[in-house]
Amino acid sequence: KMFDFEQHMVKHNKWYSPGFYTHPYGYNVCLIVRFHKSIGHLSVYLCGMKGENDNNLMWPLNYSCTVSLLNQLRDENHHTRQWHIDSTDRGSANQVCHNAREVDKGEYGHGFENFISLEELYVQENGIQYLVDDCLHFKVEVKVDGCKPWLASAEVCK
Repeated sequence: KMFDFEQHMVKHNKWYSPGFYTHPYGYNVCLIVRFHKSIGHLSVYLCGMKGENDNNLMWPLNYSCTVSLLNQLRDENHHTRQWHIDSTDRGSANQVCHNAREVDKGEYGHGFENFISLEELYVQENGIQYLVDDCLHFKVEVKVDGCKPWLASAEVCK
């Protein structure tokens, strides 16, 4: 949940979610939301951070991500985008930039520069409203390919 949307947009130009793990004993990541007032869009990125499980995980990080900006009026019509990062595809623009263990909150990971227009956040029609009480709600789902099974139980690697 992003509190104080207007303040972040005006004063900070970006917002970092608290760090969270992709799964128990998984990768530590955060969601970065950046405000592009000049082009009128909100950007979202998933960024890898140092985590307590890094030595038991495969690097670089390969993952699929789904980010949804939740409609706060109904459990439908969420604004959703997906991407997949495969570090073996070196010709891809989506290759992992940096060793994910060394990326800090000053860097951007992968995502969408034009996730949603700022105008759409304020629209309240057809049972859709993303911005309520100066707050946005995001749902982030990450599917990873990456633990070292010889260092962790089979259940941890699922």
